[in-house]
Amino acid sequence: VYDPNPGRFIILFLCEDDISKAEYLVSVSETSNAMGDWYSYNFDATLNGSLPTDNWSDYPGLGFDYNEAVYVTTNQWQFGGDYRYPKIRIFPKSQLYYGEAVTFFDIWNIRYQDNSIAFTIKPATTYSNANGEFLISNIWYGANYTTYWKINDPLGNDLGPTLVRKPQVNLQSSYPATPP
Repeated sequence: VYDPNPGRFIILFLCEDDISKAEYLVSVSETSNAMGDWYSYNFDATLNGSLPTDNWSDYPGLGFDYNEAVYVTTNQWQFGGDYRYPKIRIFPKSQLYYGEAVTFFDIWNIRYQDNSIAFTIKPATTYSNANGEFLISNIWYGANYTTYWKINDPLGNDLGPTLVRKPQVNLQSSYPATPP
């Protein structure tokens, strides 16, 4: 994706070994010239914050807000097992875009209004200041509404990032369930 405010390209690649290792590989262009130099990072995707898990990541989403952070969303699966939950990883632009050591915040185990575990949450690419980040997800088995969330204080300047589920958005007609 391209973030036009600071003029940076961002690439995300997921890597895992089917046993115990999962990584987010992130590269950011040093300037608005994609043919120039890049900063490249390797982040442990098995961590939830600083807590180790036995999960690997799939179904990636990549977004950014206007001036604070880059957001990676993934579904977390147990190595050799089933789906667990979605995760959002938040990276500060001030570190990621300038080749610095990068800290991050994770939010995981996100749920829909009916308390079922969410699936495949996608972040927005935000071109104006929304004071945080918006994310969206549809129930995978079909519905007549969609769910969205907002992350407030994404870099933890106050109390830490908070994820707020917003009222569901009703759709004019149902979308079908995924075929078997």
